[in-house]
Amino acid sequence: MIDIAIVATTFALIFPAELPDKTMVATIILVTRYRHPLGVWLGAAAAFLVHVVVAVAAGSAIGLLPERVVGGVVTVLFAVGAI
Repeated sequence: MIDIAIVATTFALIFPAELPDKTMVATIILVTRYRHPLGVWLGAAAAFLVHVVVAVAAGSAIGLLPERVVGGVVTVLFAVGAI
């Protein structure tokens, strides 16, 4: 069962950090350029939907790999990022 308090807390913490990202800036620029807010919003929503579907598919595919392989790749990626 989903605890609504945890969902609300997570949303409240992540939303302000994600709000001023590049998607918001790109959407504002497109609305001011094309003056079709609904069309721009629908395009941004569709792009976000595709983004989420690709992320879920990639995560599901990674979940099929052996845990040691995923752990090793993640370790290397974090090490390279730290350097």
